Amino acid sequence: MRRQFQTIAALIRARSARVGRARTGERGATIVEYGLVVALVVAVSVLAIDGLTDTSTDALEARGDRIGNPSNDATGVADGTDTGTTIGEDIETSDPIVEVKLDDIQNRRSLGDGPKWQASVDVIVTTISGSQVTGAVVNGTWYPSTGPLAGGAAVTCTTDATGLCTMTVDGLQNSGASQVHNVSFEFVSIDADGVTTSYTGLLDTTAYGTPPSVLVCQPGLTLLEDPPNPDTCI
Repeated sequence: MRRQFQTIAALIRARSARVGRARTGERGATIVEYGLVVALVVAVSVLAIDGLTDTSTDALEARGDRIGNPSNDATGVADGTDTGTTIGEDIETSDPIVEVKLDDIQNRRSLGDGPKWQASVDVIVTTISGSQVTGAVVNGTWYPSTGPLAGGAAVTCTTDATGLCTMTVDGLQNSGASQVHNVSFEFVSIDADGVTTSYTGLLDTTAYGTPPSVLVCQPGLTLLEDPPNPDTCI
């Protein structure tokens, strides 16, 4: 653009000099010569306007590129530049909650040939898919048929690596007016990973009724299982 202006300016100076000489050596510049001068001025004006238009267009396009491409914003961060921050970095994710269930109540036992006897059962806790659950706290209640504990004795146990723990009640009278002929263990709930699962939400416990419970007989008595009738001791 500058070179074009310099060329046109040189032409104008040359034409002006020629016109000057014509005025001093001749009667005056011809109409044709004045027409050429006017044409040169018009050409310079057109080129100047065209140059300004190109500059304004470039500036607007650059501004539009910055607006349309967030990676080239006022911060000066270009595409592909590592800012040192990874999206999703250090975001804590919580482990999914594992559903557990009462898998079985087994190994009913009664011990004691003196004035007192004790009853115990093993409780097994697994996940819904059948995996053993370690560290689950099982809550239950023993209900002796008679005696001071007839209103219920709450007990707890914590499962081991096999998902098993033992519920025990002792101090049951073996003879006399307060003799306890049987005691019933009733499952209440499981606490695992901060979630409490009660018998109403458990699966596969229909064999033990609702709520799940089992009967343990006094030493010397025999457990009679006669489904669907309740268990009895004879």
